[in-house]
Amino acid sequence: MTKTRTGDAFMPADEYGRQLPKFSVNLLVRSIADSLPFYAGVLGATVRYSDNDFVAMRLLDWDFMLHADHSYDHHPLFQRVQNVKERGAGAELRVLGIDPDEVEKRARAAGCTILHEAKHFPHGWREVSVADPDGYVWVVGVPNFWIDELSLSSKTFEEYVRFLFDRDVVPDDAHFNWYLTDLDGAIYDEIDRSEPAVLVGYMTRLFSDFAAIVAGYSPAQVDQGVWGIWGEAVRSYELVFDTSVPLSQRLACIRSMYVVYKDYVPTFPTAPGLSGFNMWWDLLLHGFWTAPREFVPGTYRGDFSKLDEESRIMLDEMFETLKLILSLPNHECQHAALHGLGHLYHPQVPQLVQQVIDSGSTEFRLKWLEDCRDGTVL
Repeated sequence: MTKTRTGDAFMPADEYGRQLPKFSVNLLVRSIADSLPFYAGVLGATVRYSDNDFVAMRLLDWDFMLHADHSYDHHPLFQRVQNVKERGAGAELRVLGIDPDEVEKRARAAGCTILHEAKHFPHGWREVSVADPDGYVWVVGVPNFWIDELSLSSKTFEEYVRFLFDRDVVPDDAHFNWYLTDLDGAIYDEIDRSEPAVLVGYMTRLFSDFAAIVAGYSPAQVDQGVWGIWGEAVRSYELVFDTSVPLSQRLACIRSMYVVYKDYVPTFPTAPGLSGFNMWWDLLLHGFWTAPREFVPGTYRGDFSKLDEESRIMLDEMFETLKLILSLPNHECQHAALHGLGHLYHPQVPQLVQQVIDSGSTEFRLKWLEDCRDGTVL
């Protein structure tokens, strides 16, 4: 074995070997320095000892080792790993008792390969699958109670539309469970949103031709469907602000919302209980002004100055879209736009709403307009 270490190891090799568990793992890696950030920083293993040749590590209560390739240059295993692009092909190193969601966060931050994100599996684990720099695959997780998830992204666009609108109308307090029930009557625990780009694409397509697509449904069904889109069961607002979806696709979705108000809302009847279009932006923005975005201390208002660049672009796009809706010659459209502006917390909102106030419009109560201007609207 070729060693680059100077000085003594942390204990004699035979003593360390006798301390290992009855089953242990030794991984040959190209570079100890490249591997340590994954094992210590992503998996959360404890480094008992390390040098340029060897690392002794502990994950939970289990000991394992890394050896640099050069330290095995006289061992038969050395030749077997030469010119192998991804090591450990076909094997999973599985550890139960590590939070998969935290590992996924650390893996994303470190730019590691994630084979599958943290999710529930029928074999009783919630797990994530990540690869180290050499390709060794680690699957870590925790026990779960199996959760049935309804996959909207596996539906066709036509099935997605039917899921939203082709339903009997139920009381408001039944909406949550109603949208965890598929059209065949199957009841689920959660909505699977693991392919957000697909669903953002579906929303953009729906909003871009909304009037024609929902033409066969009653006003009550359409209103219920709008609440279904933005309500707590489906939570589509999370998808619109999901940074894994390309920014251009999310901006297109925001812009397409204008078409709903231009082509459909003016034809929609005003009746007690039909509030989806008025609440649209309130519900959507609930998903924007949530952690990790910064808040003004002591209030519910977001601090525009502390937003990252992508979030500012999204907020600007929503402001411009609401500004267009406000310009439509329809009371309901203008009401929805002003309500949305009141929840937007964009720096240009006060000036825009003040222009409405200064116009002397009697369409809306002055106190309500002032609340929209000041971001205190309910």
